Amino acid sequence: MNTADRSIALLDTALRRSFVFVEIEPDIKLFDNPNIVTSPKVNNTIDLGKLLNALNIKIVKRLDREHRIGHAYFIDIINMSDLYKVWYYKILPLLMEYFYGDIESLKAITGKEFFDDMGSICFLNYKEKQGEISEFETALLRIYQVGIAHE
Repeated sequence: MNTADRSIALLDTALRRSFVFVEIEPDIKLFDNPNIVTSPKVNNTIDLGKLLNALNIKIVKRLDREHRIGHAYFIDIINMSDLYKVWYYKILPLLMEYFYGDIESLKAITGKEFFDDMGSICFLNYKEKQGEISEFETALLRIYQVGIAHE
């Protein structure tokens, strides 16, 4: 039997005996610190702290606190292009893994615009048109402006 075939439980136990584990919870207060976050609001529209907080509240309601999204995903975002890449290539795939096959939960957390009825990701346009915010920004704003009470 290869070591890859064995359970990692023994390795996990050994690591926990050898190291101290400290939980670092998602911290939306970091978005108020200009030394840490370059741009707490992307395009003067998307408040990253509010977005992260709303996502995590919805995740906890549908799953548990262990699956919350960490603030590190949003720390290096400077512009809409950065947010678009993080959203589509990190956040949505992570949520798809958490809620595998549960399209209704995915839509409840992110909004119906980001997933079709088959559970495939819908890529929204992030470029503004004639001074109006993009469909991507509009969909993100709905995540935290519509409110958690409507869940």
